[in-house]
Amino acid sequence: MISEQFRSNTTSDKDLLPRVRIERENLENDNGDILMPAGCFSIDDPASGGRIYAKDIGFRYFMHYYRYKRYDAHAQRLTRDGDTAIGAYVHSVLVKGVGDEAPSDDGGFQCGRPLGYIRDWKSLPETDQEFFKSCRQMAIFFGEFTFDGIDADGHPVIQTMPGQMELSNKTSGRTLDSFYADLNERKRINPNSLTVNLKSKRVKGGVTFYDLAPSMDDTARHSFDDASVELVGRFLSYVQTTNQFVMERHRSKIDARDEEEKAGFIDVDSDD
Repeated sequence: MISEQFRSNTTSDKDLLPRVRIERENLENDNGDILMPAGCFSIDDPASGGRIYAKDIGFRYFMHYYRYKRYDAHAQRLTRDGDTAIGAYVHSVLVKGVGDEAPSDDGGFQCGRPLGYIRDWKSLPETDQEFFKSCRQMAIFFGEFTFDGIDADGHPVIQTMPGQMELSNKTSGRTLDSFYADLNERKRINPNSLTVNLKSKRVKGGVTFYDLAPSMDDTARHSFDDASVELVGRFLSYVQTTNQFVMERHRSKIDARDEEEKAGFIDVDSDD
């Protein structure tokens, strides 16, 4: 059964919630000088249309969800300019539990990956193994982010804004999830009541990726006020609207497959 969080709402315009990223390349000026090193954080700046960068950031947690994503090199997508481009991500809906079933916009579930632990992994064909590996589970954290850094031109910027941060649940997402679980379960601290300092740390390997090093900021404490309630509503609305969009595409793909199957049937009662 599709849960309540997947049902349609009346919101037609998706909230352009700023997204936080960990940058894999240096931010350089026109002279090649490094303004921010690889591994720094960036966030979309709605005011300028650019980004703000910082080596480490403050984060006030509100909620987190999980979803799957897979890159399809052959899929077509529309750019912001309305042009057609090749290569796009397949996404699932946002779900609350790591093991929750997640319908995806390809008409399947979990972007094609079976739910839960895959037994007899080594017995699977190599093509299946590679495909399932490409279906990544992500952790999406929602909250307030504080940047004390620079803009793309190197000008100092200090700004706090609501946003989202998508992390691999194999590394950095799991790290942050475990950090907050420890705060809540062992230390009996409400995760929303404090600011956490986030720094990235590079993980050695064939492909460059980053984990997180979270730590408590003992100087910042928050109360759950009216502004916090409003933010919760905004985040929940974003999740609902995102899931509505994915579910519409999910059902559309299923309907298209059903029509193809019907077209392939032979009518034995036909005179043709």
